[in-house]
Amino acid sequence: RKFVDNQSGATLAVEDALNRGDRELAERLAHSARGVAGNLGAGGVLLVAAELEQSIRDNDPVDKTREILTRFAIVIEEVVSCIGSALGKKTEALPAGLAEPLNQFEIGAVIAKLVHYGRNSDSEMVDYFESVKDHLSNACSGEELLQLDRFIASYDFKGASTILDHLAAKLHVDVEGEKNGRGE
Repeated sequence: RKFVDNQSGATLAVEDALNRGDRELAERLAHSARGVAGNLGAGGVLLVAAELEQSIRDNDPVDKTREILTRFAIVIEEVVSCIGSALGKKTEALPAGLAEPLNQFEIGAVIAKLVHYGRNSDSEMVDYFESVKDHLSNACSGEELLQLDRFIASYDFKGASTILDHLAAKLHVDVEGEKNGRGE
């Protein structure tokens, strides 16, 4: 379900980044799609995403990169459609705001753990963030939470880390030397 939700817009996101001249973001998005496809065993997406990532990194001619992006769009749409059909209708999420507020120490531990995952490009960050994001609504602005959600959902660990480092500084959370977010 996460793949369907997060990768259905991957082609447009890469294309948008390329159109804006943000090759670094476009490459990171292709890299994320490649990694997620690899985790799922979606070999066709993995191969074309790797080719797209390399083309962007090598600053290939625009026509070549666009041709690869077109193939990427086709294979990712096939997989998204197939998985979406197999999953059926999405169940409704629980209403936001029902989570118990965390105290400052608990929020610090959550942010430290997220920072650790982000710095290590650990995909566990995605599941962990899903389990704690309602708790973070009291610690950060709606825009920060939305951006963080987008970065993490697209496996953009660098972008997520930037926001998390800002939050840690704003909330005076010491994240240096953290091993697992609990100081262990």
